[in-house]
Amino acid sequence: RQKEALLVARRLLATGMTLEEIAPIVDFPLAELQALLARED
Repeated sequence: RQKEALLVARRLLATGMTLEEIAPIVDFPLAELQALLARED
């Protein structure tokens, strides 16, 4: 579930959406999503 959420989040970021907009779509808390994306970069 986490991998799928990150994949979707990256695709949405590429379209210009913000993490604040993406977090509810992928059903992850904003802080957790930020941490996961930062850890993978």
